[in-house]
Amino acid sequence: MKNMISKFLLSLIIAISLTGCAALNDTIAGDPWRAYAGVPLSGDKVALIKTSGMRSYTSETYIFLINDITVEKIGGYIEVLPGHYVLEAHVAQRLGGPGSLLGALSEKRAQGSIVLEAEAGRIYVVDGRVVDGQAILWIEDEKTEQVVAGNKP
Repeated sequence: MKNMISKFLLSLIIAISLTGCAALNDTIAGDPWRAYAGVPLSGDKVALIKTSGMRSYTSETYIFLINDITVEKIGGYIEVLPGHYVLEAHVAQRLGGPGSLLGALSEKRAQGSIVLEAEAGRIYVVDGRVVDGQAILWIEDEKTEQVVAGNKP
């Protein structure tokens, strides 16, 4: 009986932890940040860009500039008009969680830029890795999962 209770409690802790991780990586919540002036347009007239965000405790990617304009929302969607965009992104990788000693000692950070030719009605996912001290960025079409910019390692 004691062993069964221990297993139940362990399962409960794991389930709560996983739910918390999903909440941290919730890039869909809230309204998108618009990178254009004026009234919001319908989805068939704009493109959405999102980052992989904190995909796990060991890796995260965030956009901080679009065409030299500071992105005012970390995570979530960024709504843009069709066109040419230069995205500046921050990438961090670590062996342990962000609050752990292992994570602090192993963390690698880099910033990089990538160009996107955004098309209306598309959702793009920006992702990255740190390789030899450099940010390697790529962008995938969320629906097709095809790389549309950069090179995925």
